[in-house]
Amino acid sequence: MRALRLFAVLSLALVLSGCFQVRTLVRLNADGSGTVEDRVLMSSAINLVTMMSGMGTGMDTPPPEQPYDEAVLRARAEEMGATFVGVEEEDILFGTGYVVTYAFEDVNTLALTSDPSSFFPEEMRSEMRGEMPLGGSEEPYTFAFADGDLQIVVPQTDLEEMAEEDEVAEDAAPARDPKKGGAERESADMGEDAGGMASAMGSAALVLADMRFTVAVELPNEAAQTNASFMDGRTLTLYDMDFNQLLENPEAFDQLEGLSPAGPPDFPTAMRLLSEIPGFTFESEPTVTVSLR
Repeated sequence: MRALRLFAVLSLALVLSGCFQVRTLVRLNADGSGTVEDRVLMSSAINLVTMMSGMGTGMDTPPPEQPYDEAVLRARAEEMGATFVGVEEEDILFGTGYVVTYAFEDVNTLALTSDPSSFFPEEMRSEMRGEMPLGGSEEPYTFAFADGDLQIVVPQTDLEEMAEEDEVAEDAAPARDPKKGGAERESADMGEDAGGMASAMGSAALVLADMRFTVAVELPNEAAQTNASFMDGRTLTLYDMDFNQLLENPEAFDQLEGLSPAGPPDFPTAMRLLSEIPGFTFESEPTVTVSLR
């Protein structure tokens, strides 16, 4: 059950269900300038909850017409050290979305956040961030670019701290019934675990369907040399989480069970193991290096 923590906020299970997708693409120019493009797609239900939270909208007040809060987007630009350029709405089946563009003059000053909660009003962000273990981080990706050589520092999740938090949660769980014998108690616990897992799987299927989160970098030209794990032409993928592929492979949840924070010895190992799961791509190198010369 601990492995399902990996999805807690990425699935926005506290408040949302249904389609939610974010693709962040950094387009880097040869002179070090460039743009950040966020493409955000969401179901109508997510859009309604988001806007009502962010705008202080009550049930008697019609929600805003646009699927975004420009103040939130401008705040994201400021956090990244970029300039807000503009935003365009995008219609999808059963929902809506938008594409927002930011610009930067020097990638060395860019701090790219991958925390999905940054696309939501501050009123919702604190609760979401409380369960953000992997796949998105409050710590940003940072860049160093000079003379055709690029370095990308990948934020590292503190797995030991996560393990300690899980141990605290387990210690706080209700004690077993002392009136039951050993075999009877073990059988009851197994039944509870099986029922809990089945319930969790059902909830995961409901909430995670059509969810996807991606962060990638488009280089000005193909790399002459790189240690990046996932390079396709000029596009370097830092992470990609396609939950539809996960749901199509139920056995992958067993793999996730082996990825509890107490298991992998370090963050790069955890990222490599996660990338073996269908639909999951995680850069395991702490620092990605690219030579464009």
